[in-house]
Amino acid sequence: MVKTAAIEDAERTLNGFDSGCLGTVEWLVVRSTAEPTMLRLAKTNRILWVEPFRSLPTMVRELRWQRREGRKSRGIRRVDAGLWVYSPPPIGLPGVTRWPWSSRVNGWILGALLHRAIAQVGMRDPLLWTFRFDADAVVKRRRWRLSIYDCLDQDEALA
Repeated sequence: MVKTAAIEDAERTLNGFDSGCLGTVEWLVVRSTAEPTMLRLAKTNRILWVEPFRSLPTMVRELRWQRREGRKSRGIRRVDAGLWVYSPPPIGLPGVTRWPWSSRVNGWILGALLHRAIAQVGMRDPLLWTFRFDADAVVKRRRWRLSIYDCLDQDEALA
């Protein structure tokens, strides 16, 4: 990959920060543009990648459609020197595309789970980096050093 001046500037500016990252897909199950970015940033930062927060019925339906088994364990796992992946439990409310309150409640629950996961990894005053268009409730859940919305993929079809 060719490094542009913008990428080099971003790496220099963000050097040494802890970041929670709300991903649109499970880590390395479906490739997106987000994983290479986080892997690169994890060389000089601590990154906690948060896999999508779902309800149990939604998770079962997606696994059936994709014809694969789900991850047996949930929680935090270390995948690289500066990179952890958090698989939240499937305790979200279904119907986020039908009822706005369901999405808000799920954001509040995910915000609480993320707060706990950040503490378990030992992060302090983290940035919140999100690739999700629907992360407003998580952003509002706590005070972040900085919130970054990175609109790389068109993920509104995931909602």
